[in-house]
Amino acid sequence: MKLPQDLSSLFKTIGLLLIILSAVAIPFSGSGSNSWFTGNTISSAVVCTTSFDEVIDSVSIAELNPEFIEIKKTDRIDFSPVIFFSADGEISDFLLHINPVRLDTDRKYTVKISVDTKPEQIIRLLNSDQNFVTGKINIKYLNEFFDEQHELKFSKQYLIDRFLLKLQDASNNGIRVDSSSRHILSKAIACMAGYADWERPRLAEGIPQDTSRSALGLKMSREQDEIISIVAPGLKEDINSLCNTNNRLIGMLKGMQEEVSQLKAQNRHLEGEIRKTAEVIEVNNNAENNIGKTEGSISEPEDGSENNPNSSSTVDKPEEASEPTSME
Repeated sequence: MKLPQDLSSLFKTIGLLLIILSAVAIPFSGSGSNSWFTGNTISSAVVCTTSFDEVIDSVSIAELNPEFIEIKKTDRIDFSPVIFFSADGEISDFLLHINPVRLDTDRKYTVKISVDTKPEQIIRLLNSDQNFVTGKINIKYLNEFFDEQHELKFSKQYLIDRFLLKLQDASNNGIRVDSSSRHILSKAIACMAGYADWERPRLAEGIPQDTSRSALGLKMSREQDEIISIVAPGLKEDINSLCNTNNRLIGMLKGMQEEVSQLKAQNRHLEGEIRKTAEVIEVNNNAENNIGKTEGSISEPEDGSENNPNSSSTVDKPEEASEPTSME
């Protein structure tokens, strides 16, 4: 009986698949644990049923703020193990993926640990009472055939410094955004600055000794001055110029006030002299009036005797009366 053409094609396909699966399964017959290692080409599978100490000779990771892992395989194995890494705990939120390493020789290999701190994580760190972020680095071989753990921690200040350093490196490399995107930066700055309480700038009393980090006429924090210097370039210099002009005007006003004070003192002195002179004049006038009254009282009887016709007879009468008295 002849099979339909479709069924014949199906059986041929199934047979081909069985042949392929059999060929692939042959290398793995009787094996325990196996892993394929790939470089430029696929190499043969290596069977390994050994412990961590038989594969890895040494692992070195700094307990505080590690920046790399140093790992070395033993000279007792004749294959090149591929070691994988993972992070557990709080540190997993701050670390970038750690690339696996293939240990071809028994020399020390260095694996970089990169920290990636985001703005929202910075806010959480600033609000946290903990000074350290802790966790573990897992060192794995095959499908976790062995899993060695190393405890470590990052300081809060280290994570913040790495974040700032990354931003500074971008600035130093000449990275600039278009002016049309400045509103995004301003919102980012405003959002970050909004998490803190800022003091209101005050007018400085007198001229501060150090004017390199704050406007001459305004008393503000270093942080406020740094932000203003960036988002409003030249504003501090303009304020300093205005304050210098103001100080010159204040100096001129003080000089004029001193002159006015001197003129007032002279005026008070002159008023005193005028009062003294007026008193002398008044005394002299009173004296002249008194002299005039005295002279008038003396000359008034002489004028009366000349004008009185009976004055001579009145004077001569006593002489006439004396004669008869003497005769008696």
